[in-house]
Amino acid sequence: MPVLVEALGASNSRAAGGGRAAARLFRAGTIDSTRLVIWLLRSTDVNVRRMAADLARSIKDPSGDVWLKLCSHIRDQDWWVRERIVDALVELGGPQVTRHFVRFLADRSAVIRRFGADVLARLRDTSSISALLQTALADRDWWVAERCVEGVASFGDPPPCRISSRC
Repeated sequence: MPVLVEALGASNSRAAGGGRAAARLFRAGTIDSTRLVIWLLRSTDVNVRRMAADLARSIKDPSGDVWLKLCSHIRDQDWWVRERIVDALVELGGPQVTRHFVRFLADRSAVIRRFGADVLARLRDTSSISALLQTALADRDWWVAERCVEGVASFGDPPPCRISSRC
């Protein structure tokens, strides 16, 4: 793994070869894809972290173990990496990753709390409405509160009830 990560971080033709090798290993299932992505996310080279975010989109994760591990890397300072990882998590996990992003609403950083509210709005999992509303009422940062309110608003109204006795 360290050799592959080093090759991917190289600024010459080794990087291209390393990228092709990683893709083949992913497809063949001969490498722990989660471990590789996390190793790549630890790189100091932003291009390697971007490659890792792209690779994360191709991970199959029926058990949901990858989501928690990837969520720990979302705090990456690089906006592009953070957005690509979230794209992968929303696509792969859908509402099953909601609980991981609800935790972001309690983060020390207002930037991460806003980001958590935005991701929860994208997920549109109604189980997050309570956390969004509580954060909107209690957060000291007005922008976080606003993003939480906008997140709740993004859910829209429920579809009209067709059977009046159940409304």
